[in-house]
Amino acid sequence: MQLKGTMVWLGRAVSLVVAAWFISASSRGILKHYNKDMRTSSGSKDTNNHQVISTAAVTQYSDFVSKTLNIRFKSELEPPSQFNEWKIFAEKQQCLLGLENYAQIYRDLAPFLKDNTPFNELANNIQDATMGENHDGKFTQGHPLIYNSLTTLFSPIPEFKYAISLKYDEPQILPSETLPTVEYTQPADLFEHSQCIREKHGTASPENHIFENTNKQAHGFFMGPDTFLAKNKKTPLFSQAKTDCFWDLIVPMKYHVEFLQETQVDDVVPWEKKQDVLFWRGSSTGGKYVSNYPWRRFHRTRLLDWAKQFEERYPKNAFDAGKTDPPQLSLSVNDTSLSWLAVDIGMHATTQIEGSVDEQLKKEYPLHGYVKFSRTLNFKYLLVIDGNTWPSRTPKYLASNSVVLLSTAFIDWFMWMLVPFEHYVPVKIDLSDLEDQLRWLRANDAKAKQISENARKLMEKINRFEQMQCYTGLMMLEYSRIYENHRNGTVRTIDGE
Repeated sequence: MQLKGTMVWLGRAVSLVVAAWFISASSRGILKHYNKDMRTSSGSKDTNNHQVISTAAVTQYSDFVSKTLNIRFKSELEPPSQFNEWKIFAEKQQCLLGLENYAQIYRDLAPFLKDNTPFNELANNIQDATMGENHDGKFTQGHPLIYNSLTTLFSPIPEFKYAISLKYDEPQILPSETLPTVEYTQPADLFEHSQCIREKHGTASPENHIFENTNKQAHGFFMGPDTFLAKNKKTPLFSQAKTDCFWDLIVPMKYHVEFLQETQVDDVVPWEKKQDVLFWRGSSTGGKYVSNYPWRRFHRTRLLDWAKQFEERYPKNAFDAGKTDPPQLSLSVNDTSLSWLAVDIGMHATTQIEGSVDEQLKKEYPLHGYVKFSRTLNFKYLLVIDGNTWPSRTPKYLASNSVVLLSTAFIDWFMWMLVPFEHYVPVKIDLSDLEDQLRWLRANDAKAKQISENARKLMEKINRFEQMQCYTGLMMLEYSRIYENHRNGTVRTIDGE
């Protein structure tokens, strides 16, 4: 179905590149009133047997996109072809229907709305990616548990191509605002050639390059990643996760499906029965642990340092759940002390590491025993910290009856929906506020329990195969509409305010 004014909005995002890439946590709840069903009540049909979208529904859709992207259209933007059919599909899958639950799709696509390069050329212009194609509703790339369900929805859509990242961790697409031809060879190049990166991750004063203890100084991704894939391109690339400034299009991918298949959370331990334990277990991801990299400053090494210092202050409070039970501690509350808290923080394995560093790391921070997920459900405070990028344990921890302390610089297809102190307790990348947050949790136990309940309820809605299918389906509909207009040469620049 050819919709009127399909690409009136293309180009009106001229100001978006310099706008903020992610809406702050306080504003992520915006547009909660846009959750009405957008199908016409009359169910009227056009000549292609697709339901006609009502004038009111078009206005609702256009207003939503306008507010999400903070631009004003001169005329209304119509939804993409098959949008009503997607709504029906989402209802059958019992997915979230309000467009506010899919706002990240429009933020991800916004940068590409102003680019006149045809998508079919852009999609082939990248390494570390595999090309996919949709033909008669069949997708040639992407996890079958997600994409096979979309065949009927996409069968009327013209054929289109898309690129999926072969690297499941790192985002790749980061255009330079000033030097479109420069090649990135190391993380420092990102800060040199991207003003957005400097402002979001590295400097208090971009002009004078004055650095604070920011992500550039505290996160392995910005110091010495295991694989450095950043490319100075404007290529639409579907990826699993990204951080501020990157242009990757986020969709659920392999790890999301695998972790959902492997772990069904059934937490039968009530809040009141959980032990006052701060728990983290992981491996040496989060950077490349080699002698010529600053691995001691990587975020996971910092966490091990914190645990080591905690044990020096409270030698009776540290333990290894892979070997022993938590120590019995005093339950008295002391605002200036963590003497009430038992801590098990340690790596159970090493990876991405050279021999000499491996030996040194294990000597300074002895490995802890592996702990089954079911055992961790006995602990009240579960710490989640980035690995190479997106911490994959996030959804299952959020689905438990424990409270999550989250330290991350990345989002995936749903993490942008998480609100600090509503679904989790935030912890800075450099961990400088970790102890303050633990004291807050102790002093606000009822609030901590409520945060846990909020997170669990949210996960019940979104951590499902069906919701992954609905999110991917809408992303692909919006992408295919832009792709088709780029291919037809109908892209034009129109001022937005």
